Amino acid sequence: MLPREAYFTMFLGSIPVAVINFLLAIYVKYLGGNEILVGMAYASYSFFTVVSRPVSGYIIDKGGLRGILYSGMISLIGGFFWLSGAPDPFHAVAAMALVGLGFGFVNVALLVYITGLGGASNPELYGELTSASALGGAVAAGIGFLFLTASELFKEYVFSMKLIFLTYALLCLLPGMYFVTKIRGIKLIEEHKYVNFSLLIYLLVATGLQATGSGISYPMIMPFLINKFHATPFIVMLAYAPSGTAWILVSRKAGNFIKKYGAKASYGLSTLLSAITVSLIPHVNSLITLSALWTLEAVGLSIWYVLLQAVVPKAGSSHVWGRAYGLQNMSYFAPYALGALVGGILYSFVGVEVVFYTAAFFFLLAPVPLLIMKLKGIKL
Repeated sequence: MLPREAYFTMFLGSIPVAVINFLLAIYVKYLGGNEILVGMAYASYSFFTVVSRPVSGYIIDKGGLRGILYSGMISLIGGFFWLSGAPDPFHAVAAMALVGLGFGFVNVALLVYITGLGGASNPELYGELTSASALGGAVAAGIGFLFLTASELFKEYVFSMKLIFLTYALLCLLPGMYFVTKIRGIKLIEEHKYVNFSLLIYLLVATGLQATGSGISYPMIMPFLINKFHATPFIVMLAYAPSGTAWILVSRKAGNFIKKYGAKASYGLSTLLSAITVSLIPHVNSLITLSALWTLEAVGLSIWYVLLQAVVPKAGSSHVWGRAYGLQNMSYFAPYALGALVGGILYSFVGVEVVFYTAAFFFLLAPVPLLIMKLKGIKL
């Protein structure tokens, strides 16, 4: 079972999940931004998680796990305070850089922490950590829901979202910093040093392909929803709720699913589900159908996300876990950042169908590296 301090640190440190999933696109749009600026905001967040993760992984391997956690939470606090006072979409883009930096630090440190506590042999811990992250995002979404519901009468959405981000900053400042102080050092469980470079490279490529598809499609669901259905923020949150619930529940059970069906089969099925659902999104004619497809996509994404976290320790000993997780996370967020920018450009200049078809293509490509691993006899 996931330790209490790890669960609640991830829970509070994952408030950006709510921002990324639905609030950021709305906020940028209401500040006067277009789809390109929406993509830039997502790209800013993703780019700085790219920068933070390999750096934090190296520092963690040298014994700086708690320092990285403190730095990450401070960065989240600063980013949310800045976001709450953003006067235009460009300030929001800049604030998301700090938020991305902080989340990157917290995420890598906690992955190494639970790996050292037994995650290397038990994928269920990664599922619980991912579930804690999704729950943190859901609670943050619930806070947003209350604020936006109260503001529905006066249509003061920008003011309400500024209050939401201020509340997030205070959550990271008070209970967030408290739980970080409870994190203790871990004892390395392997003394020998090795790196299975072939396995690591194939995992990085698979992660990058999947992330590109997610980056292209996920940020553009919000503009699509607003533009096609003229949805208010309140309706957007209702449409997102089943997807957020799926992340919480499915990721918690993903470890058992992976152990039962194997890594390659689990990854293949989850990416296929993502490809099918995302290709259907531009053709929906009702919010209920869109919400259902969004939820099915979340099921697929949550399974492969847990799986890729669980197999990283197999690529090296405990002395390189920080760097391995840093590289694996970098291989996710770098393509995600590029995909978000490409998605915004495609949406604005080519067409909505092309956005989601392109994402589906990358989802279909994602299992190829794992198939090559099987042909070459590389075991997960």
